[in-house]
Amino acid sequence: MERKGPDAHFAVERQNVSLWPQEPPPKSDLPLALRKPLSLREAFICLSLVLVTSIVLQAVFYPRLMVKILDVESDAQMLRGRVENISTLGSVLEKDRGRVEEAEGQMQILNKSLARVLSQILSLETSLEVADAHIHMLIKTWEEVEYLNAKIPELQRDLDKASTLNAQVQRLQTSLENVNMMLQGQ
Repeated sequence: MERKGPDAHFAVERQNVSLWPQEPPPKSDLPLALRKPLSLREAFICLSLVLVTSIVLQAVFYPRLMVKILDVESDAQMLRGRVENISTLGSVLEKDRGRVEEAEGQMQILNKSLARVLSQILSLETSLEVADAHIHMLIKTWEEVEYLNAKIPELQRDLDKASTLNAQVQRLQTSLENVNMMLQGQ
């Protein structure tokens, strides 16, 4: 069964209405995003800020709506007790109907706002996944660069050895040419 609104508990005592919310859900462990590298944490923090903003907006508008709904319920209850005054009953009932319609309109606006926030959250999650893929690709490229940088000293040593060998070959070639010239001279 799907619920259309939050659970609330109330009591009526001599035309006084008390309202309190259902107990809050228990806190869970840290989300997986907080255990990721620093850049993912920053993205998660941004996402969390958007979520907290939407919750704060809900917290601001929800009590107002509940107060208006409670006012409507209170007025309706008083009307049932004053059935003998039919002339005023019609005007008060019309007034209450307007309040209910106003509350319904505000609830529809809030639902649209929540849908937009949800859409933005989904968009941010997609962006976070793309950023995560880019980060993994950059990390892999960075590891390859580090590997190649580690090979540079070894290649430099090989180049130095090759230069030394090349110099020796040139000396030997010069010596060989000198020996050839001496042999031709004899």
